[in-house]
Amino acid sequence: MRRLGLTTALVAAAGMGFASAATVTIDDFATPQTVTIGADMTMSEGVTGDAASLLGGVREVTLSNQDGLDLDLESIFNAQGAFGRFESGASANGTGIFTTFLLEYDGTNDGSFDTDGLGGIDLVDGTNTGFRVGANFVDGVSEITVTVWDGDSSASASFELTASGIFTLAFSEFAGIDFTQVDALSVTALNQTAAADFNLDFIETAPLSDIVVPVPGAALLFAGALGAYAAKRRKKGV
Repeated sequence: MRRLGLTTALVAAAGMGFASAATVTIDDFATPQTVTIGADMTMSEGVTGDAASLLGGVREVTLSNQDGLDLDLESIFNAQGAFGRFESGASANGTGIFTTFLLEYDGTNDGSFDTDGLGGIDLVDGTNTGFRVGANFVDGVSEITVTVWDGDSSASASFELTASGIFTLAFSEFAGIDFTQVDALSVTALNQTAAADFNLDFIETAPLSDIVVPVPGAALLFAGALGAYAAKRRKKGV
């Protein structure tokens, strides 16, 4: 598992040495979708969108709740056009539930997961060397796992989402995968603390060397830097 703490995430994001030419968008959450479930429930729903902002043009979302302490609690995935909201139910007295959020990208919207569905999409695009995941709000701890299928092979890598920032997973952490021939991809978020909530701005592949370590004190610019980067990406449509 790869874990970035608060300081590392802030420093990486504040560097702002981003070059978007080769970036491949997995999901920028511009395609609206809302999935809501109660405690001790599971629900799946797919949505079709623009392939430029949604890998394969389809996002299938499955929410699953465990340990429901209050049957009135709800968990929600909500893509609003600016970011994706992942919210686990919590009651006024502080109790909460553990939610698993599964996002699947296989190019099909038929309720099943096709590990060959993308037909060999190139996520390297010349210079990309890993995944970047941008979070603008985090309350609690969640484990984020990216799984990639290449023909009959698959591999996964994870990090703990503990604070706002930009988190990375290098392609080298996915043993045996040819990232120029990706057939399917999924992102799983599993709460490590009850009622954990977070917002994701984007999931993408990019040259990880574009994240430059800034001079001391530059981390203070994190909030504005992350917002400006996300806005620039949406404006350019990358």
